[in-house]
Amino acid sequence: MQDPLTQQLLWVVLTAWSGNNNASTGTVTTQTGSYYSYYPATYLFSNNLAQIVFAQNTGEWIQWDPASDYTFTGTVEVYRAGATGTPTATVTYSDNSTVNTTLPASVGWHVVASGGGVLKSLKMQASTGAWNNWSGVKIDGKLLIDSGVSVTSVPSIASTNRAN
Repeated sequence: MQDPLTQQLLWVVLTAWSGNNNASTGTVTTQTGSYYSYYPATYLFSNNLAQIVFAQNTGEWIQWDPASDYTFTGTVEVYRAGATGTPTATVTYSDNSTVNTTLPASVGWHVVASGGGVLKSLKMQASTGAWNNWSGVKIDGKLLIDSGVSVTSVPSIASTNRAN
């Protein structure tokens, strides 16, 4: 059994990952500079995978540029809450090299980068006539959540007082 004190948290709440929630100038931008209706950048980091960020139209891209490059040692994953189309995820590293991954038309977590590196940006290009259905990002197994968002089901660690 693993010592509860050494277990790692399952999420990272360090910053406002979604930036200023502006589709033109924020950390989460869209091809046209607009989000569809009320499906803003904050949904991408809301801790609710049923909330989805949408670009203004089908077939358009959404890009996340962290406020500073993000070092990872394992994987980068995206969550798709809908199963329409087969979007292409493009990971750009700090040296401007890229890796493209075509995602399946299925709901769930999908690995878009592995082996570690320094993430500069993550872009999801929807396929023609389809939405991205993007609703979450995990890095090294940790869900990125905006600061100020409530996190439920927090594990507790029992304290033990012992006398000699």
